[in-house]
Amino acid sequence: MLKEIKRKRMLISSHNLDKPATLNWQRGHAQANDYQTKERITMLSRLTPEQARAMFISLYSAGKVLMEAGSNLDALERLRVERLVERRCILDRLAVRSMSHD
Repeated sequence: MLKEIKRKRMLISSHNLDKPATLNWQRGHAQANDYQTKERITMLSRLTPEQARAMFISLYSAGKVLMEAGSNLDALERLRVERLVERRCILDRLAVRSMSHD
């Protein structure tokens, strides 16, 4: 698996990247980060103490699983993919919102 990742990195780095497209990509990620931060602040500010505690317990449990899976690459890969899918959903929502403002 690591060999495949290194090979993909070499392929990407060996291509000439289109500077305007790269800058646009970076701006898109910055917008997504801003959007995600604002959504997180809004959501967290509306939590009741009970909801906040439940979220803390959930995060603590997930952290414990991560610590236990530290040497289990398959488990870590599944978690990584889940996070990527979550991020992609945020980017899709941002794109739809952006298109509706144009």
